[in-house]
Amino acid sequence: MKKYTLLLVLFTIFSLFTCDLASARSKTMGLHNHNEKRCYKTATGKHIPVSYDRTFIDKLIKHNKKAIKEAQDIVNRADREELKTIAQEIITEHQEDMEKLQTLRTKWFEN
Repeated sequence: MKKYTLLLVLFTIFSLFTCDLASARSKTMGLHNHNEKRCYKTATGKHIPVSYDRTFIDKLIKHNKKAIKEAQDIVNRADREELKTIAQEIITEHQEDMEKLQTLRTKWFEN
């Protein structure tokens, strides 16, 4: 009985830290969801669980990049100097935010 209990505990722990490989095999490399888990599949086929924090930071970085690009378009195309000034402030603020987020991402998830 103890043997089966130990096996059940080990299987449960293993399943918490890995993807459901049967549903993930068809996935391509990169981030994906299955069984309500967010995972990253490496080039070698290894599945690594991804935390909500990392996913949130990645989304914010992507948002900041898009906002910077759009604000740069305004700086380059707008006729009114007031609008160009606001766009430049947006660029500066989002660049600072993105640098902070990238620092945290490196500190927390790339060690």
